[in-house]
Amino acid sequence: MKKILFFTYGDANKPATWSNVPYLFSRTLEKKGIDVIRINIAPNKYINALFSRVLLRLLTFFYPDHKYSFIRMPIYRFFANRVIKKAIKNHQPDLCFFSNFDFIKPDKNIPTVLFSDWTYDILVRERLSRPPYFFERAFISHQEKAINSADLVISLFEKCAKEMNKVYPNANVVFLGGNVVNSLYNGNIILSELIMKKQISNKILFIGGKHYKSGAQTLINAFNILDNCQYELHIIGLTRSDLKNCSDKVYCYGYLDKNLEDSRNTYYKLMSSAKYIANPTPIWAGYSSTIEAMYFATPVIVPAYMEFVAEFGDDIDFGFYLEDCSEKSVSKILSKAFSLSPSEYKAIAEKAHFRVKDYSWESYVDRFLVKLNQVIKN
Repeated sequence: MKKILFFTYGDANKPATWSNVPYLFSRTLEKKGIDVIRINIAPNKYINALFSRVLLRLLTFFYPDHKYSFIRMPIYRFFANRVIKKAIKNHQPDLCFFSNFDFIKPDKNIPTVLFSDWTYDILVRERLSRPPYFFERAFISHQEKAINSADLVISLFEKCAKEMNKVYPNANVVFLGGNVVNSLYNGNIILSELIMKKQISNKILFIGGKHYKSGAQTLINAFNILDNCQYELHIIGLTRSDLKNCSDKVYCYGYLDKNLEDSRNTYYKLMSSAKYIANPTPIWAGYSSTIEAMYFATPVIVPAYMEFVAEFGDDIDFGFYLEDCSEKSVSKILSKAFSLSPSEYKAIAEKAHFRVKDYSWESYVDRFLVKLNQVIKN
C-alpha cells in the first residue's frame, strides 16, 4: 500500500476538520511511509450557503429536528464523484479512503475503505429517537449501497459496528478495537506532576460547540446553585453571548483552533490544569474531548450514554455518571466530586489516564493496516 487517496469533507491538513481525525489519521499514515494524497470533497461554500438559506430553512420550519444537509443530496454527489474520478485518473492510487460512509466504490479495480463513526440511519433512529423523514430515506438507502460496495467499512465505535453488521449483513463492517485520543499536544506528560497540579486545581472544564449549548447551560445553572463554591467553570467552544447566567466564575473562550499556536496553548493549558471535565448533554456528551481529557488524567462527569457505557462499563472508577441531566442531578454530582479527599482524587485521576493511555493513533493505524492487508489478500 504505497499511495492512498484520502477523501474528506474539508481540508485534512487542518486539525479543525472533524475533531482532528482526518488530520491525525493521514499524518500517521505518512509516518508509516505511505504517500497520502488528500482530496477535499466539501461542497462549494457559496452553493452550500445558498442551499442552507433556502431549502434547509424551509425544511427546518416543518421538520425542526432534521439533520439533512447539502452533502446528503444527489446533486452534490454528482459533482463530488467527478472530483473523485478525476483524482483517481491523475494519481492512480492503491486505495481510495473515505472519511465517511457516503460514497459507492468508485473503481472496481481499486480497494475502497469507508471510515466514520455512525450511519445517518443510526443518527436518526438512535440519537434522535424517531423514524427518518421521507427526504432522509433516500440518503439512508444510498449509504446502504455505499457500505455494501466497499471492501472494508470501519466504525470508530464497537456498538455502531455491531448495529451496522445487523443492518448490512453482506458488508465487511469492523471495529478495530479501542479508540483514539485526538491530541496535538507536543509536550511530555509526567503523570505524577500532572495529578499534583490537578489536586489543587479549582477548574471545571467543559468542551463543546453550539450543538452542546444546552448541556453547557445546564452545567452553568447547576454550578450557580452550589453554595460557597470556590471553583471556576471554564468553557471551550462557546462565548458568553451564547449563554445565560454567566457569573464572574464562568470563563468562556469560544472556539480554540488547535492549528493556531496561541489557541492550542490555551487549550492544553486548560486541559492540563482542569480538575474535572463535565458535559451534561444527554445522548452524546462530547466523546472525543472527554477521552482526550482522560488522557490528561482528568476525571469525568458525564451521562451514561450508550457508546460510553459500551466502552467503559456501567460503573466507572475514573469519575461520575450523572443520574440524569437535570440541574439538580448535576449540582449533586459536582458537590460529591468536590468533596473527595486528595488520595481519593489521585486514584480516579490515575485511572482516567490509564483507561485511555493506549488509545494512540500509532497503534490504531497499525491495526488498520493489518486489517486492510487481510482484506486485500482475500
